[in-house]
Amino acid sequence: MTTANGEAAGLRPEAEALFLAFPGPLFLHERASFWSLAAAEKVRRDLIDLALRIGQRLETTGQEARSVYLRALDLYPDAGPVCKALIRERLSRRDFEGAADDYARYERALRAAGEAAPAAEIRALVEPYLVRHTR
Repeated sequence: MTTANGEAAGLRPEAEALFLAFPGPLFLHERASFWSLAAAEKVRRDLIDLALRIGQRLETTGQEARSVYLRALDLYPDAGPVCKALIRERLSRRDFEGAADDYARYERALRAAGEAAPAAEIRALVEPYLVRHTR
């Protein structure tokens, strides 16, 4: 849905420029206090949401959203919703091997972050292609 001034619903024209200019996670190499952890997590959630909204807008207009998703994953490698969007975008283009590669990157990021198993819904997207990809 587009507003009268051409903005995608809820997404200002400068949103992509702000997304691209984001320097990286807050307090990455500093000791963080309780209040700063909450602020950093809010920034993380907001940036992931913005990446998903920009990517969705691009996909809706027939453009490739991969670069947006990869930029978000450079900043937050274990962002499950972004990994899911990236994999879905690859599958929509019938790039099954690429989707399996993106899923493998997601698993590595989770292991590096010390997190548990990947989300079942993300694995289910690529399950049929993982067997073929690993043979």
